[in-house]
Amino acid sequence: MTRKQEARTKHNRLVGKTANQKKYIQSIKNNRITLCIGPAGTGKTYIAATSGLLGLLDNEYKKIVLTRPLVQAGEDTGFLPGDIDNKLAPYIRPIFDEFLLKTRQSELQTLRGQGAIEIVPFAYMRGRNFYNSFILCDEAQNASKKQLKLLLTRLGQSSKMVLAGDIAQSDLASGSNQFVDIINKLEGLENVGIVRLTTRDIIRDPLIEKILERLEDEKKANIST
Repeated sequence: MTRKQEARTKHNRLVGKTANQKKYIQSIKNNRITLCIGPAGTGKTYIAATSGLLGLLDNEYKKIVLTRPLVQAGEDTGFLPGDIDNKLAPYIRPIFDEFLLKTRQSELQTLRGQGAIEIVPFAYMRGRNFYNSFILCDEAQNASKKQLKLLLTRLGQSSKMVLAGDIAQSDLASGSNQFVDIINKLEGLENVGIVRLTTRDIIRDPLIEKILERLEDEKKANIST
């Protein structure tokens, strides 16, 4: 079975469940670069990962490139066992969880073994250009301005890139969020799409939306006092 047949026989096309999700999907289709922000449960990672995987299986891209800022809470990847792929596995796992909604574990292992899915840390990105690829950066709110600039300039011919993040959950020590600055500077640029998802786009358990609303209300109350 070819990649195209695998994609079409196992699952239908990607369909958004809200107006903003549909806008997100169209942005990925119509633009070279899409920057997406939104809270947990809005489909930021799912839509990006699924778009890339189905494109790969349908031969639109030769490779999926995955990256994510390594911002850690009291731990160091140097203490994790194995090579760089093993060290990055816990960080990239959420993306692979989304892949598994559209294909089998054995297929993913085959694609990784063929180099069709590659994990590239920011530290190993300098000097590279990704051609005919779908590049996905998850948790982009934790990237520095230098990292974001490095990533954006790796875009090669016939490639697309998606940067997704939740600006309310930045783990940067400084508390700054360079992803917002990048979005503001690139908004309106041709071939760059900006998508803002909200709590109304949450499609997980309704309890998540209620939790986020309560926490946001508490945050506003603390600021006012």
